[in-house]
Amino acid sequence: MIPKQLEDVTELDIAALIENQVRENRAIEYKRELPSSGDVGKAKFLAGASSFANTSGGDVLFGIQEEKGLPTEVLGVNSSDLDREILRLEHAMDAGLEPRIRRNFRVIQCEGNKSVVILRIDRSWSGPHRVSFQESGRFWGRNSAGKYPLDVNELRAAFTFS
Repeated sequence: MIPKQLEDVTELDIAALIENQVRENRAIEYKRELPSSGDVGKAKFLAGASSFANTSGGDVLFGIQEEKGLPTEVLGVNSSDLDREILRLEHAMDAGLEPRIRRNFRVIQCEGNKSVVILRIDRSWSGPHRVSFQESGRFWGRNSAGKYPLDVNELRAAFTFS
């Protein structure tokens, strides 16, 4: 997670992630583009969102090229209507996750008229959260390697913790 309030994050912070080679980890993930609106893209997006909420929270930065988990450049997201795209993702999370998660979006304008969309997902104290989209019913966690399905013991601990 970028160690700032989301509203204080700037283009310089994004450039610093690339310059300092901040690797994807439990609390930060880089995505080249926004999730597709198809079922496969939506299911992957929801699994990732629930994994952040079920662990320590974190930031997903859309519009960042990465190689082997390291950010390499700002590509920007390809959309003529970012507000509509953010609303689409908000709706997907509201309809596809139970219980709902706390999150915020921020669009950062970068050099070359490129936009990076940051999705910050808070750690949840009302979890665990499951993906209910297409009756998946799966619970996801997150570690330094990315998302993974929670096992029975992790689920038991998550329910006890909440």
